Amino acid sequence: MRVDRIRTLPVPGGGARLAARVRYDDRPWRAETAWFEVPAALADGLDPTAGDAFVAAFLPLAHALGEPLVVDAPVDAGLLAGAAAVPAVWHRWYGLDPRVTLRAPVRPATPPDATGARVAFFSGGVDSTFTALAGAGRLDGGAPWLDELWFVEGFDVRLRARAGLAAARRAAEGAAAAAGRPLHVVRTNLRDTRWHEADWALVAHGALLAGIAHALRRRLRAAWIAASVSGGDDAPWGSHPLTDERLSSATVVVRQHGFGVERIEKLRAVASVPGALAHLRVCWVSRAGDNCGRCHKCVQARAMVDALAGPDAAPALPRPPDFLARLRAHPLEGGHDARNLDAIVVEARRRGLGALADAAAHARAAVPVVADRVAVRMPRSRRRAGLRAWLPWSRPST
Repeated sequence: MRVDRIRTLPVPGGGARLAARVRYDDRPWRAETAWFEVPAALADGLDPTAGDAFVAAFLPLAHALGEPLVVDAPVDAGLLAGAAAVPAVWHRWYGLDPRVTLRAPVRPATPPDATGARVAFFSGGVDSTFTALAGAGRLDGGAPWLDELWFVEGFDVRLRARAGLAAARRAAEGAAAAAGRPLHVVRTNLRDTRWHEADWALVAHGALLAGIAHALRRRLRAAWIAASVSGGDDAPWGSHPLTDERLSSATVVVRQHGFGVERIEKLRAVASVPGALAHLRVCWVSRAGDNCGRCHKCVQARAMVDALAGPDAAPALPRPPDFLARLRAHPLEGGHDARNLDAIVVEARRRGLGALADAAAHARAAVPVVADRVAVRMPRSRRRAGLRAWLPWSRPST
């Protein structure tokens, strides 16, 4: 895989894109254009002379395809070394190849800009809202350590879902206002390219956020990713301190926040800030950019909010008529769901919400726990190549 022709391009409204051509070893005749787009207020942060963004973002796909990643622009030496070490973590978690080949000119280390912005990626969910409020000093009254929030279009809500993007953006704007931090909207098309062949959940989504941070390396000094797991070092996930933080450079530090904090404690902290629950968006099922109210994430979040803050909190989280029945049948996708249900039972009983506590307790006792997925999906192109090699008529005659 080769990334070249890195350049900035203007977009209507005064924004800009950092774009590059991407070619693949297994289909050299078909090139793609990958880009990161920012509004006019951030356009001066793009750096077309550096390849850092594409090393961080395309690391998961290069590893999945088994191809070297060659970037025709200078890359920070620390980032190259850190990225090369990430597959060893994937090997420990999933048994994947611990090696990856990265080639790029090395850029001499430069000191970080002490005036650069400190940002956090923000979706409006529980994890990112907890990080935004903590970074704004709204949880402990300490000094703020975040300057602004970034909402990424093309991340969990795809670019083609225009109505969904608009709704999700409005929710994020309201939540950012409650946190007291400005919100910028950035965009990327990577999930509409071959990049989507990398395993989003277990490997790739943290690297994509790190890539966006490096795309704006001229403007940043630190980028925070809200942790979405509460386990230890061996809690495998596609965004984790052991992987995301290795994708730092001398000028842009990538950090996680909230790792190890249980979801119920994050929600408890968020609920303590007036207005912070009003725009909560947890759903990845709805294409409308809102909360469907029926999926297991929506049902679990609604139950937690009811147990902590009451049924009138978080109006953006609907309560379907069969809410308690859905909670009783709540699927347990690993130990984290089991811990969340245990917490709902404790909090609901403390508040005297017997029906809610009984429904959560039933799910905890009666629904079998499904083990966390730890088998990384092979890219479809490699599966097809393996099938062609196996078919009798594809083998050379002897």
